[in-house]
Amino acid sequence: MSSVKSDLQIQDDVRDEIAWDPEVSITDIGVTVRDGVVTLRGAVVLASEKWAAERDALRIIGVRGLTNELTIEPVRGRRYADADIARHLADALLFDSSVPSERIQVSVEDGWVTLRGTADWYYQRSAAEADAWRVVDVKGVDNDITIVQPHVSASDIETG
Repeated sequence: MSSVKSDLQIQDDVRDEIAWDPEVSITDIGVTVRDGVVTLRGAVVLASEKWAAERDALRIIGVRGLTNELTIEPVRGRRYADADIARHLADALLFDSSVPSERIQVSVEDGWVTLRGTADWYYQRSAAEADAWRVVDVKGVDNDITIVQPHVSASDIETG
């Protein structure tokens, strides 16, 4: 028996993985597979859903490549202005304890978010970007946050 998955098996596995992902609220995503290369088609509400579906597909054994043609379409009849997106993101950053929100500046143009400022650690930079992707109507994120690790002096370190 062959251990290589067929395109149909890969397609079923990708659909199942997306269906079980709590980060993807839309389960009506078209999945096609040809020679192990997955193509995702359809529309999602949040940019974070688009990237979560991509991660889900790439997690499947046998996937040799991926084309993500998912589009981001907000809820019908509702479209946030750039200022609203910036305000929602600023609030999200403020309530995320892993983000130094007082050192992060947010700008939004045509739904594209730019994050600027400094963080002490990479996880803080990543958390700020993840928060941005979760805001409705965000089309993309440019993360220009610089990592500036704090200086630790010898007197700051306790000896045992």
